[in-house]
Amino acid sequence: MTRAVLKIGGGILRSREDLETLAQILKMNSKRENVLVVSALQGVTDALLKAYEAGADITEELRQKHQSYFDVKNAALERGFSELSELLRGKERTIERKERISSFGERLSSILVSEYLNSHGITSVSMNAEDCGIVADGRFENANCVMGKTKENFNSKVIPKIKGRTIVITGYYGIDSKGNVNTFGRGGSDYSAAVVAVAGEAQVLEIWKDVEGFMSADPRVVKDARKLDEITFEEAEELGYLGAKILHPRTMDVLQGSPVFAQIKSVLAPKKEGTRIVEKLGKERTNLISSIASKKGVAIATIKGGKMVDEPGVAADIFVMATKAGVSVDTIATSQSSISFTVDEKDVDKLEAMLKKVENKLFDVFEIKRGLAMIGVVGEEMARKPGSAAGIFTAVAGKGINVELISQAASGINITFMINAERAEDCVRAIHEEFRLGG
Repeated sequence: MTRAVLKIGGGILRSREDLETLAQILKMNSKRENVLVVSALQGVTDALLKAYEAGADITEELRQKHQSYFDVKNAALERGFSELSELLRGKERTIERKERISSFGERLSSILVSEYLNSHGITSVSMNAEDCGIVADGRFENANCVMGKTKENFNSKVIPKIKGRTIVITGYYGIDSKGNVNTFGRGGSDYSAAVVAVAGEAQVLEIWKDVEGFMSADPRVVKDARKLDEITFEEAEELGYLGAKILHPRTMDVLQGSPVFAQIKSVLAPKKEGTRIVEKLGKERTNLISSIASKKGVAIATIKGGKMVDEPGVAADIFVMATKAGVSVDTIATSQSSISFTVDEKDVDKLEAMLKKVENKLFDVFEIKRGLAMIGVVGEEMARKPGSAAGIFTAVAGKGINVELISQAASGINITFMINAERAEDCVRAIHEEFRLGG
């Protein structure tokens, strides 16, 4: 019997009607074994993090929100609200407490969803990350799963419970070796679902959204953008990093080398195939390019000077300091006397303060340019066939758009470049038209 893991995000847990849609999807797929990985109800994680910062107890507000979806009296749900209230009334300011508080959106929603399914004739049981033995390690708020140990735990704790029932599992977090909650970052329930699919020996991971799948471009920008029937793990990962908010990019890391394939499915059209995500394409494409993504709110930092010439370790020093300052670096371009790299605009002030401390020591001068957008052009065929870069930049130049920085992935499947954010939509449309990607 086919075993499927269905990831249900907060974007499709907006109301009681969404729970009914979920029940119908499960009934439509009743001849297979279904495991759900759920996010918090829409808006709950943000509310929890704000409450932690403000020192406010919002338990009653959250109880009413959950009851508006499904008014159920459940002992486990009430214990969850009681524990959350106690945590929110605490005064300790630690990352461990913050992480535990932020996990309660998933803890509560998994119980609620399970109870709703039971009431609608779908035998279900909820399990949290502790119950399942999802082991997480690494930096708080950006943890990685320890797959070996997690697989062992699933073999004894989860797989024996699957037969004849739907298991509902918390997304977003795992437990470290000290018993602390360690979250996988915002959007990390996609990553959790991949972990559950591999550890739970599923054949397919379905990511349920309110869109049909990956598109050749954002349909709000390009009217004739078409759905992609099939893309590779690498393409999906690159599009995730480039701002296509369909799938958390680290999801693919878990699936690499496993027998699990992923599929983007739409709750608005549950019988349609969506986009299938595979390790290798089933057939060769005719288009060089699969999809174009853009991300605004990007800045370029450039450091330069004679001090850097033939001086080993300058780049390493800069990026280590950026990490310590909490600044994430994306695209990098280097020469003997300069290094340029991109960061989110929200991190510019922290980066600027850090660079000022080492100016005239590691380098001579730096500059930061804000108000940019990152354009990413992705396609498996770009690595095998010539002409993609020429076509891309011919289209961009034809619209009078100036390119600030260019980078290409080592695999050759994407080209990334920066432009003025005000021209991002024009740029995407120009490339889409040049390569005739429309449906």
